[in-house]
Amino acid sequence: MLSIRLNDGEAIARSCLSCDEQLGLEIGTSLAMFRHFIARKIWTVDMNERIIPSHAAKKNEVNE
Repeated sequence: MLSIRLNDGEAIARSCLSCDEQLGLEIGTSLAMFRHFIARKIWTVDMNERIIPSHAAKKNEVNE
């Protein structure tokens, strides 16, 4: 299984772009998936804190 993860301190948008490039996806696909995982509650985030793609990701959890 291929695993792409956000690097500590790296901006969400930059990590997603790197993922798109590594997997040969259309630019923006990984960022759309990031948002989809949050919306579907696959990734748990603090919804009281604003998610800004140009900033690093805050701590989050993956729900299996």
